[in-house]
Amino acid sequence: MKITSGLTLGLLAISLVGCGLDIQQADEADNNNGDQVQDRDKDGINDSVDLCPSTAENVIVDAAGCQVVLDSDTDGVIDDYDTCPNTEAGATVDDNGCKVQVAEKVSIQIEAEDYQAYYDTTAGNTGGAYKNDDVDIETTSDESGGFNVGWISATEWLEYQLEIPAGSYLLTTRVASQINGGDYEFLVNGESVASAQVDSTGGWQSFETQQVGAFNVAAGTHTIRLQVNTGDFNLNWIKLESVIDTDGDGIQDEIDQCGNTPAGSLINNMGCPDLDNDGIFDNFDACLETPKGIMSMRKVVQQPSL
Repeated sequence: MKITSGLTLGLLAISLVGCGLDIQQADEADNNNGDQVQDRDKDGINDSVDLCPSTAENVIVDAAGCQVVLDSDTDGVIDDYDTCPNTEAGATVDDNGCKVQVAEKVSIQIEAEDYQAYYDTTAGNTGGAYKNDDVDIETTSDESGGFNVGWISATEWLEYQLEIPAGSYLLTTRVASQINGGDYEFLVNGESVASAQVDSTGGWQSFETQQVGAFNVAAGTHTIRLQVNTGDFNLNWIKLESVIDTDGDGIQDEIDQCGNTPAGSLINNMGCPDLDNDGIFDNFDACLETPKGIMSMRKVVQQPSL
């Protein structure tokens, strides 16, 4: 593009936020006499500042000469594509603007001492608390109080039977150790799904929360086994929390800024695609429907008159 001198700006407007400038149209604007007022699309916006100089007749435009996109029920789906135009405020909707049922968060905390089955390498309860079997249980000084399973050694295991809704679940544990080298894994219905190591936490009662991993299950009763590969460490509790990802893009709803991403879209780490393919992800894009062939610039460039 040539940069003209005189009273005109060589480059009228370039967007940092996904609002494109048609290069051919900018060239045409450069060739016009800067003193002459022109409005070729008759939208009330002078061509010299009109970012959308070919707007159809009788269209409502903004100060930049671009069509105002209406979303009457403010559900994030514009009226032209909204098949449910009267959705109540705050509702979660699909790509058609219709309300969808949002899965409820599931959080299940299992106290380590509330097992249904076990294997322990030593006879008797070394800690002497809560139960009279071979699992070693003691009173804990952890913040939650209650008891913890201690003196945990290699090859030992604890099993829990749980009724769980279908979904994805994140496993976390509360563990403590005075030494390094602890190692354990979780099996769900006999299949290994996650593992973690326990290094020294500073003491046998200095508990830390560990994020172990995630797994998927169908609805029903499931057997959760904590299998010890190497000791020693203490265990206070195990927690299962549902991972909710309504649009199935791999980003949890809690951090997903674009909750209705179409299947198969390339997204950023906040769950947002670039639906108009202008190089700006939708959570940063101020013009979400930039027409094809319009270039989005990353710098604002203005050439003052000489």
